[in-house]
Amino acid sequence: MSSIGVLVRASQEIEELDADWLPLPLGTRPHVHAVIYELTGVTTKSQRFDLRPKGIALELEVGDDEPPMSVTASGVFDEAAVAILKKLCTALAARLYDSEEGRFII
Repeated sequence: MSSIGVLVRASQEIEELDADWLPLPLGTRPHVHAVIYELTGVTTKSQRFDLRPKGIALELEVGDDEPPMSVTASGVFDEAAVAILKKLCTALAARLYDSEEGRFII
């Protein structure tokens, strides 16, 4: 089952997102890219990291904002993908909002 989620920096107290809510920056673009590389071993010349060649059915796309305020994760949120997403959330002090469920899942 495919899913789409968004990694954002959000307080642990927030359960639902208000229409006017904005996330805090995740860090500089080079920092976000370095964290993703450190945890996945995947490099990119764009904003998209494809983890499928590493055996994980997941793609990550760093947001266009400067500095980036989100990383979109799309793919199959199986055990391997969730493990990577949890590590990314910890490293970026972020949470994962599941767009389909309409709630934070990490």
